[in-house]
Amino acid sequence: MALHTAGVDAHGPAALQRPATGRPPGSARSVDESPRQLAQRRQIQAALGPTSSVQAQAPIQRAIKGERTFANGILSIDMEPGHRLDSGESYGEEGLIRFEPNAQGPRADVIELVQTVAVTGKGKDVQWTEEEAIREVWKAGDKRFVDQKGEGASIRGYASQGPVSPAYNASIRREKGENVAGAERHKDKGKYRTVNVEPGHRTERSAKPVELWDHPSATEPRSYSFETGVLAQVGDQQADWGSVRWSFRTVLKPPSSSTGSPTWSVADENLSFDEKPSENHVAAVRRFDEVMGNTGLISPESINAARDLFSDPKSREKGRAAIQAITSKVREYQAKLPVGKDGAAWHGRLDEIAKGLATHIANIEAPTSPKDDLWANSTSSLPQIPSNGDTRDEADEQVEVPDSWEDIDLEAVEELKI
Repeated sequence: MALHTAGVDAHGPAALQRPATGRPPGSARSVDESPRQLAQRRQIQAALGPTSSVQAQAPIQRAIKGERTFANGILSIDMEPGHRLDSGESYGEEGLIRFEPNAQGPRADVIELVQTVAVTGKGKDVQWTEEEAIREVWKAGDKRFVDQKGEGASIRGYASQGPVSPAYNASIRREKGENVAGAERHKDKGKYRTVNVEPGHRTERSAKPVELWDHPSATEPRSYSFETGVLAQVGDQQADWGSVRWSFRTVLKPPSSSTGSPTWSVADENLSFDEKPSENHVAAVRRFDEVMGNTGLISPESINAARDLFSDPKSREKGRAAIQAITSKVREYQAKLPVGKDGAAWHGRLDEIAKGLATHIANIEAPTSPKDDLWANSTSSLPQIPSNGDTRDEADEQVEVPDSWEDIDLEAVEELKI
C-alpha cells in the first residue's frame, strides 16, 4: 500500500506462542547469550506482546489471489506473503490489483482504483505522525482511511482547482510530478515488471485497464483490512464498478534459542468480492473529500461564499456564522492530529485557513485610513486560500502598498484592475 503498513484487525494481535524448546521469551538469559542477543530478544518480545502458554502451530500461508467478472470488466488480485522486495526488513504481502474493462458498456473517460485501509498493532489502532498525521483526520467508520501518502498532499485551495483525487495511484503521480511517465517498475517473483499508474478508460475505440502495485508491510506485527474499489467517471457522474476486500495479519515468532532467529508468517488471510463498496469504504472516501477541500465546509467554494456574505453589510451576520462554522470544522480536524511536533505540520496548514478568515473579518471591521481603505478594496473578488496556506493572491505578490496617494501609479492600477 502507499502507506507501507496498512488495515483493520478483526482477529486481534498475533499471540506469542511458547516455543517447543528453549526458554520462554523474556526469561533470564543463559550464560551463552550475549547482552546484544538479550536486548534483541527483548525487543522482539515487546513487539509481540504477552506470552501464551499454548503450544503454537505453524500457520498455513496462502496467497491472496482471485478474480471476479463484473458487468463492466474483470477485477483481480494477486498478493503473496514475504519480505517487502525493496526492503528486506519489513514483512507482509506484495502484489498486483488490476481491473480490465470489457468492450461493452458505458463510456468512462477515467477509471481509477480507490483503496481504503485500517491498521492495528498490538490490538490497537495504529497512530500516524508527522507528514502522515493527516491520516488521523482521514479516518472514518472503522478507523479506515484512504490509502494515500500524507507526505506531499495538500488541501485544495482554489475553486478553479480540480478535486484532490482519492485514487491510490494519484499520490504516486503527485510524487513524480505532472509529467509522470505512467509506469513504475516492481519486482515480481524475482523479476521486474512494469505497472501502469495512469487511470484506465473505456471509449468506443479502446479499453485500457487500471492497476496498482501494493506492498503493505511493517517491521512489527500488524493486522490489515483493505478494500479496493473500481471508480469510473461516466459523463458527469461517478459509478462503482466492483470492489474487492482483503485482509491478513503478520505474525512474528521469536527464536527458540539464543542462537536462533525470529521467523515471520501471515495468518487469517481473507478475500471477497462485491458489486458495491462497503459503507465503511464509502465513509472513508467521503471523509477524505471533506478534509482535502473537495466538498464540505473547508472547500474553497464554502470559504469564498462565507467571505462574500461577510463582505456585504446586509448579510454580515450570516457571513459571520458561516465563518464560525468553518473555523469550528478546522478546530475539529486539528483535534484529531497528534499533539506536539508529531502533528505540527498539518496543524499549521489547517490553522492557516482559520487565520485567513480571522484576518478577513479584522480587515473589514477594523477602522482604516484612506490609504488602507483603497488597498482593502483593490480587488474585484476576495483572495482564495492556496494549498500552501498563503492567503495572498497574485496581485499582492506583484504590487507594494503605496506610502502615499502621490506614490500611486494610476496606469499600473488600471492594468491590475483595481
